[in-house]
Amino acid sequence: MTRLLLCLLASLAPALSGQIVLSGTNYTQNFDAIGGGLPNGFTTRTVCTTTTNGFSITPVLSPSPWSSLTGNFYNYASATGLIETSSSTDQNNSLNRCIGIRQSGSFGDAGSTSPSPPCFLFVIQDTLGFAGFSMSLDLMMLSVQPRSTTWTIEYRIGTTAVFTPIGTYNDPGTWGTTAFNYNFGSTLDNVGQEVQIRVSALSPSTGSGNRDSFGIDNFVLNYTQVPAPAISAVTPATGSTAGGTSVTISGTNLNGATSVTFGGAAATNVVATAASITCLTPPGSAGVVNVSVTTPAGTAVATGAFTYGAAPVLSGLSPALGPAAGGTSVTINGSNLSGATSVTFGGTAGAVTSNTSTQIVVLTPARPAGLADVSVTTASGTSTLTSAFEFIAPPTLSGIAPATGPDTGQTLVTLSGTNLATATSVTFDGTPATNLTASASSITCTTPSHVAGSVNVAVTTAGGTASLISAFTYTPSGSPVFELREGTGGATLADGSPVTTGGYRDFGDYDIAGIGLSRPFVVQNNGSASLTLSAVTLTSGAPHFGLTAAGLPAAIPAGGTYTFSVLFTPTSVGAKSAIIQLSHSDSAKPSPFSLSVAGRGIQLLAGLSLSNGALADAIQGSPYSVNLNATGGTAPYTFQVITGALPPGLNLSQAGLISGTPTGPTTGPYAFSVRVFDSVNNYNNVNLQITVRASPLIGGGGSSDGGGCSSDDQGAGILAALAALCMAVLAARRMGQVFTGARHD
Repeated sequence: MTRLLLCLLASLAPALSGQIVLSGTNYTQNFDAIGGGLPNGFTTRTVCTTTTNGFSITPVLSPSPWSSLTGNFYNYASATGLIETSSSTDQNNSLNRCIGIRQSGSFGDAGSTSPSPPCFLFVIQDTLGFAGFSMSLDLMMLSVQPRSTTWTIEYRIGTTAVFTPIGTYNDPGTWGTTAFNYNFGSTLDNVGQEVQIRVSALSPSTGSGNRDSFGIDNFVLNYTQVPAPAISAVTPATGSTAGGTSVTISGTNLNGATSVTFGGAAATNVVATAASITCLTPPGSAGVVNVSVTTPAGTAVATGAFTYGAAPVLSGLSPALGPAAGGTSVTINGSNLSGATSVTFGGTAGAVTSNTSTQIVVLTPARPAGLADVSVTTASGTSTLTSAFEFIAPPTLSGIAPATGPDTGQTLVTLSGTNLATATSVTFDGTPATNLTASASSITCTTPSHVAGSVNVAVTTAGGTASLISAFTYTPSGSPVFELREGTGGATLADGSPVTTGGYRDFGDYDIAGIGLSRPFVVQNNGSASLTLSAVTLTSGAPHFGLTAAGLPAAIPAGGTYTFSVLFTPTSVGAKSAIIQLSHSDSAKPSPFSLSVAGRGIQLLAGLSLSNGALADAIQGSPYSVNLNATGGTAPYTFQVITGALPPGLNLSQAGLISGTPTGPTTGPYAFSVRVFDSVNNYNNVNLQITVRASPLIGGGGSSDGGGCSSDDQGAGILAALAALCMAVLAARRMGQVFTGARHD
């Protein structure tokens, strides 16, 4: 009988009543028009499970009172505006309707005979172009009865998944309305398939007695329209014309993509999220194409975002060999090399350090010795140079013969070992040998000069470096001759020579604020054997003096030189001195050999100046004398000309007296600078000038009247000259200067 009833109900049940198609910003259903039929996309159903919705049941569409005891779905009055004891007439006349169910022992109760369990089902076609979903629903207890039923609010995406519960409602409870609200977050955003939301009672009711009347009303689904898609990047931006390049398209609002094209051709294997799309490019012709993404919200186009490129072409590489240990920097030349994704040597990847369209620089990997193919792969294909690079095994050394030679070098030796054919260098304690000839098992070369003693011998090949420890012994030969000079070609110095004032080793006056004054000194070997300069040491004078002496101990070959520098950097004023000692191997000269240097630290004092003012002019051929008067600082003072020059015939004494007789043929101004020192090594520079004037003409020559002077005109000239002389004397006295024939204006 039960089975017959189910079959009858199934045969009478209408098909699924369409789907809800979203638009705007919300979907609302208040069931007020239910008398004319169920709204599109909504059904009342029975025989529901966690994964199925059973079949639809047509409710009683005419208004019915809550107290109806026959099991079925009904067009009930909403609880809003009514009370629990409202009459059937008031209920049926209410315009505010809801959809409800009256469970019974034979209908709508999971513990009863079929049809059961029941559900209210909303079906949404899809959510493409929409996001930010939330819902609200009124759950109504309309006729409180003893038995209790648990109603579950749940949803699923698609038609086969298990429903996900998002809330429950238990009855019986207080008569009236309970509001249910839920925010889906991003779960339903841009879903391209059916979405189902239902209120179901999958568990049997509990208790005894009548079952209640339950209803739902005011279903509201809120959402926002998804903005149009936008593309920000396509990576990689190049690929093979054959297609199949895996590309990531970055941007916004990309989920729900219905089409991805490259130059109008559809991509494959499209996987989309809101922020990115991965896909495989279709085949295409070489050149630049647009990339388009279409979603329900629109189409985004990245103009010229992808390039179908030609396969790489390799023309050569350099160097063509390197150690099997790897690490050789190799430059590969060719075309279409941009965006290289792999560079391999014999199938082993190298490390790319730079990449342009015509050149790749890569570090070789470690590989067994031998030739290897070199391949470059870009998004557009792969190109290979066959047997283009040779990995070289590291060298080994087994011996050297002869194992001794003079410290002057020039010994022809033979090194034995393996993997020596690509030798590029042989060194003796770091100094390169000459005349190198190499084969796979031996090397011949000529030793360089070196200080007597045992040294390491190292061989460098394309495969690496090998060494023999203390393998060659230099023996002393001839005698060295030590000589120290003041710079290149300068005077030769004796041990402990005193410093000559104003000489090369006198660094003179130097401002303590300066960066230092450096002077070179040269050690020369005038002997027939190598000279060992083992140390150059500043034994006194620090921190005012310093040394620059690199590469010690040094072997100076016969006739060779070694240069070091002494730096004067006074840190305080006053006289400074230092002693440098040189240790060497010339047994005929003192070792250590002492070098003395000196200098004076001075300091600029702005308050140190002259009180003279402008200097008096000088007259050609007339004696001149002016004392320079210093102020500021600490007396006594000394003076010296540092730039420019006094007029010829005049001199400046250390005490500050400018004196002499101008003898030069040139008149006019003579500019010069005087440095004034006080007694505590402070100084200042003062710019001065002396103007030399021509001597005035005094006396006359003969005349046409028999010679002599004319009392008319030449007498007047003499009187004018004497008047000028008297005025000059008076002016000199007023200026506090000694006058000796100079004229002041």
